[in-house]
Amino acid sequence: MSIEKMTDKLLNFDRTTISNNISEKKKKKFTVWPFLIIIAIIALVIIILRRETCTPLQGHTCGPHTKLIDDQCVGEDAAAAAKQAKTAAEQNIDALIAAKDIAEQNRDAAVVERAAAYLEKVTAENARDVCLYKPCAGKENGDSCLHCAPGDANCAETMIVKRCQSGICQVATSS
Repeated sequence: MSIEKMTDKLLNFDRTTISNNISEKKKKKFTVWPFLIIIAIIALVIIILRRETCTPLQGHTCGPHTKLIDDQCVGEDAAAAAKQAKTAAEQNIDALIAAKDIAEQNRDAAVVERAAAYLEKVTAENARDVCLYKPCAGKENGDSCLHCAPGDANCAETMIVKRCQSGICQVATSS
């Protein structure tokens, strides 16, 4: 196609064609609106009619031991069921507290047993050490000594100076 023919087409373009196309589109839009308005009105009517026919408890389900009679749940008393649930919960708490107390008593008994075993062991070792304690063993005459064995809780040492004399720990005499 030549440029001259194209320019002729552009210059001779009919404006009525453009206006006809626009008016056809507008007509299509206007035909949809009444349809949408009718649908909205029908929906509103359905909602209004539905609201008037529903009872407050319609669709409501009662508890497992009750029935819906005259728009009311009749049967098991809700307060009694709540009280029963509360009592069961309190019993569970009491059982848990009792179990905790028993566990603590068992733990305390085990601690006492271990302490008694340790004390018995230490006492036996100390008794052995006291029986075997020789204050002047390995010392010469005149060396200082102590009557009580180290670690002997039943013995109290005096502040008086004692010295080994012939293998026996005695109060030092001034010589």
